[in-house]
Amino acid sequence: MITNFNRETHDLSQEELDLVPGFINGLKTKIGKSNAISNKQIREAYQERGVKISDARVRKIINFIRIKGLVKILCASSFGYYVASNDQEFKEYLKGLEERINSQSAVYYALMQQWTNSKK
Repeated sequence: MITNFNRETHDLSQEELDLVPGFINGLKTKIGKSNAISNKQIREAYQERGVKISDARVRKIINFIRIKGLVKILCASSFGYYVASNDQEFKEYLKGLEERINSQSAVYYALMQQWTNSKK
């Protein structure tokens, strides 16, 4: 769970864990960036089956699937989630992930510096 984002990042409920096999089956068919499925499309597909799920909880389920290695090389882009179809797609995803990490780290260190300076 992430501090200050408790509602969005708490552990998966049993009901959400029950959705994981369906997520896995669907995501495994999304081979290549051009076949990506968006968070919205996932939520709409579940809503058609009477299951309401928030965008944050879709991301949490995807996170769970990635961390557990339940769908190998599961990537994402602004178009949605997909399984990398080749090394280039996977390397591009990793590069973007690293850039997002670096961006968040830059904010963290800037805020820490600001806080430290405010104590002087």
